[in-house]
Amino acid sequence: MEEEIVEKELPKAWSKGDSSKLFKANRAASTDVRLKFIEPVSNVVEILEYGVSHEWDFTLIGYFTGRFPGLKAVHDLCKTWNVKYSLKSHENGWLMFKLGSEEDVEGVLNGGPYSKWGHMLMLKKIPLGFRFDNFEISQIPVWITLKFLLMCCWNNTALSHICSQIGRPIQTDRMTLTQDRVSYV
Repeated sequence: MEEEIVEKELPKAWSKGDSSKLFKANRAASTDVRLKFIEPVSNVVEILEYGVSHEWDFTLIGYFTGRFPGLKAVHDLCKTWNVKYSLKSHENGWLMFKLGSEEDVEGVLNGGPYSKWGHMLMLKKIPLGFRFDNFEISQIPVWITLKFLLMCCWNNTALSHICSQIGRPIQTDRMTLTQDRVSYV
């Protein structure tokens, strides 16, 4: 079977030596994004003095532990929140979830923890002056196993006390709750 070769003509903007037209509108002067020169008064710019944008007030930033599951998986996870959101991703792996209200932000934060394919999504409100580097993550949730725990300690109060010695407890798994597994908590 002979393969047919089809030559397609490239758009004129893609022809050799003319690719600058592809991005011409990207850097076009526009009155809505035009900046103006302001004479510096010192070497330090006090940002708070000039006002801070409140555009990101209802925004959460997130980062997946381990491998990134992909944008489709992230959107699938976000749909479970039952809130309106927009998602932006940063080249360093950070995700920005812009929500509609403070109630939405609190609802998403209190509804966690969230994971996709075994990778935890670390979420927090975007702090003022946030930098997109990986040094902002200082705590991550972990599952622990308590072997040889006395059966009388298999209740929420005792487990909360014990786990509080390690960190801030979040939840148990269903098998611990129902006591269907007795090898460990």
